[in-house]
Amino acid sequence: MKEESFENLYNSAIDMLDERRLGEAIPILHKMVDKAGSWQLLDELENLNASYLLLLKYMQRGITDPGRSDQHTNFIAAAYNIAEKAASLLRLKSVPATRQLPAILRSLEDLGMKSITGAAGDADKAVHEHTAEELFHAMSEAGIWSEDSVRQADDVRNSAFVTEDDKIMMISGIAISCLYHFDALKVQFLALWYAECESIRLRLLLLIAIVFTTQRYEKRLFAYSALTARFRSLADLPYFREDLVTLQILTLETLCTHEVNRKLREEIIPTMLKNRNFNPMQFGTDKLEDLDSSNPEWKKLEGTMGKLAELEARGADVYYSTFSQLKRYPFFKEEANWFRPFDIHYSALPDNIRTIKDTGIISTLLKSSVLPDSDKYSFCFLADLMDEKQRNFLSSAMPGEDIADSDNGNQKEVVARNYLRDLFRYFNLWTGKKPADPFLGDTVFITNPLLAAHLTDNDSISRISSYAIDVKEYDTAIAYLEKYDHRLAPNASICQKLGFCLQRKGRYEEAIKSYEQALTIDSSSKWTLRHLAHAYLLTGKPAEALKYYRQLEACGVQDAHVAIREGECLAREGKYAEALKEFYKAEYFGGGDQAARALAWCSVITDDTATATKYYDKIINSDGCQPYDYIPAGHAAWIAGDISKAADLYIKAYEKMEKGTFYPKFFADADILSSHGITKEDLLLMYDIILQK
Repeated sequence: MKEESFENLYNSAIDMLDERRLGEAIPILHKMVDKAGSWQLLDELENLNASYLLLLKYMQRGITDPGRSDQHTNFIAAAYNIAEKAASLLRLKSVPATRQLPAILRSLEDLGMKSITGAAGDADKAVHEHTAEELFHAMSEAGIWSEDSVRQADDVRNSAFVTEDDKIMMISGIAISCLYHFDALKVQFLALWYAECESIRLRLLLLIAIVFTTQRYEKRLFAYSALTARFRSLADLPYFREDLVTLQILTLETLCTHEVNRKLREEIIPTMLKNRNFNPMQFGTDKLEDLDSSNPEWKKLEGTMGKLAELEARGADVYYSTFSQLKRYPFFKEEANWFRPFDIHYSALPDNIRTIKDTGIISTLLKSSVLPDSDKYSFCFLADLMDEKQRNFLSSAMPGEDIADSDNGNQKEVVARNYLRDLFRYFNLWTGKKPADPFLGDTVFITNPLLAAHLTDNDSISRISSYAIDVKEYDTAIAYLEKYDHRLAPNASICQKLGFCLQRKGRYEEAIKSYEQALTIDSSSKWTLRHLAHAYLLTGKPAEALKYYRQLEACGVQDAHVAIREGECLAREGKYAEALKEFYKAEYFGGGDQAARALAWCSVITDDTATATKYYDKIINSDGCQPYDYIPAGHAAWIAGDISKAADLYIKAYEKMEKGTFYPKFFADADILSSHGITKEDLLLMYDIILQK
């Protein structure tokens, strides 16, 4: 029998523990510990097993124990820790040993003292940079912490001689370590540091490390009561909730990076985009856009949305694609450098960059908060490869432009955004061994049991969901909107947004309930009426849809769009004569080709081939003609008895349509054609005529 891999054993054990099936997890843990080859860990597991068996024995005897549930949970936490210790031992067997943390701290403090007294030279600068690397690796390659490990880490964070940049390297290392293996002591350490931290810069980085770790291991958080208590205490901090909201929004922004750059490459070019118009076969359900996310009613209700609009305007990471090509320099072969705060005096940077750092374009870019630190290093290495003429251009002034401090209005957003961008680059571009990418995992904070209680206030829900809708992260928006408490403050716009997101996800019945709730709060909303009617239409309930379109009309909405929709509802119920009246009304209101298509197809259905032909000729000769239009036009001609004209129209459709799309469209109307005496065999013969041409 093939021996099971450690990875499979680990995954099986964690799955069992996530479901609190400790008895089944323990035998798997034994196999894991055997592979790890640690007698200390084996002893720890044996003690756990013995204690658990004792608990089960007492329960079997009927002994009452009010603390049994807590004991069971504590045993599960101990089992999780054993699994992580075994995984950590195996991972670190292939990792070169680094100096111990106390030795690194002594070096940093010696260097810090030299810097304060002015005794530090160039050699000390290089030593300091290397020691910061050691600090990063000592943290990222640490096993599961003990209480002694916590004390050593506390010594570093509390040292006045350890610079803020060094502490950033430390936090980054801990974050990477936690993404490899869950360690409750590390998370508690980060949370305590966050609570006591006076630096906004460090505070945001600490929160990112905490949130990404707890998101990754969300299922097991129930087992750590001390961690839960620590997070409960964070609610008393005046900045915690706002920090979480900022981080959630900026995480969503970062997730858009690949899509933003795809659009830059493929879509943002001076080209005409063809408009896909009304589908006559379905009277426009698929082609007329009823889902309008820019509801003016929402804007009136959201005084807090200014910052989010600003984020959207300047938040897109448009430089990722360019700078991703500049991460091949030797500098980026060192893992720690992906998290190194930018320092123009870093010893590996070329001297000629330092001579022009305060002039012109290069000064603007290096001081700008638009670029994350890793991109600034990339830019410096790129500039070193330029010839003198190009470097002179970089040092020249930029008339009328100064973006250096354009983004510094909100330091918190700048710090969090750029650190997230550096993390994103590390996980997408670093070619060495790294933990699982947190950006590919669960990034919805409100589902996290440690964070949810801090994000359920109506203001946070409104702000985050609005941004999620803006960037089309509808599942995230739904998760937040469903938590809104209408008992405190009934809010029609929240119901509208939830309905909109549910409709976008194809959850039409749920969308209808949300829209109807919005109407109970604001019965005069034209936006709600329009979207509710469309949702009913999509669920195959044209009579209900028509009722709301009529209400919309009663509210004073007289336009081609509503008339076409009303006609569609009537046509779906077989009321073609009434439908035609609405389509003519739509034509009167300026419905153009959309109204003409509806009139033409309804005329086909009602055997008025003369009217159908008139409108199809009009459509085909218009600028808005689509390749598909030739098919129903051919149907009208064939029903009218002009087979030659029908064949010519079908051939044009076949030539103009994308490969593979003609056949299903051509045969989709077989039932209607059959009612006019055109059989399936006739269609097959006509199809072969088309192929011959």
